Amino acid sequence: MNTPLSAVPFEFDSYSVRVIDRDGEIWFVASDVCQALGLPDTHKAVARLDSDEKDRNSIPTLGGDQQMTIISEPGLYRITMTSRKPAAKRFTRWVTHEVLPAIRKYGHYHDTDNTMGALVTDTIGTDGHQLLGAVIKTKVAALPKEVRRKATTKLWSQIHTAFQVRTAADIPADQLDSARNFIAAYALDGEFLPKVRGEEAIISLDIYDAHNLYRLLSRIVSLNKYRERIGTLAKATDSMPLKDLYSQLQESQLTYRQLDRKLGAQLLQAHRALGCNSGSREAPVVL
Repeated sequence: MNTPLSAVPFEFDSYSVRVIDRDGEIWFVASDVCQALGLPDTHKAVARLDSDEKDRNSIPTLGGDQQMTIISEPGLYRITMTSRKPAAKRFTRWVTHEVLPAIRKYGHYHDTDNTMGALVTDTIGTDGHQLLGAVIKTKVAALPKEVRRKATTKLWSQIHTAFQVRTAADIPADQLDSARNFIAAYALDGEFLPKVRGEEAIISLDIYDAHNLYRLLSRIVSLNKYRERIGTLAKATDSMPLKDLYSQLQESQLTYRQLDRKLGAQLLQAHRALGCNSGSREAPVVL
């Protein structure tokens, strides 16, 4: 088995493309390239490359070292040149004007201080980038379809500015939770949703609706008791469904706090008015 090589993630249109320096040559993770280009079949895209333009290599991930298909720089150009996807030309320019200059400046040729190794070890990397992407996807899901892409781009831009990074994958590992909270708390209404005022902004709930909302918030509290255990398991198994679940629980925590702060007392009153037991399992809990 070949020696695992650390991959440096670069961001293209919210997609993370992992790049490795192997014996002074730049290689790209094939599945990342195909995803960024909108090519659904990585195997088919790689199959037409010559043997010296593709290979397999072990790459560290949160789930352990994994064998991945990688393509060389010439192989990358062959795929982009034969692609009819609109993003292909921009992708090629991005590689030649941003990725390669950065790698050659800080990578193998001048990496006397192990800059690339430190970058991978101390940042959230590709896995963290994908996790934040899942949080953003959940965040914009409630928006009208025609503004979701614009909102997604805006959120990524705000993250880069807030954490002073060129790509989200470069966010320090110990700030991953802060990045998740930043996304969950970011207000999209007003910018991507029409503002409402006066009576249009008032929602009337009868006592039964209030009671049901109270119970729904209580279930959120119960589920969030297992949030950290789910997060630990998600990292250990590198499971995207668990990562997505963890992210949604993280966001539900902030939603709960906002509703409880504004409506908690009234909802509890409605709950009790219907003669329901307000024991510790049903009473609002501060998360």
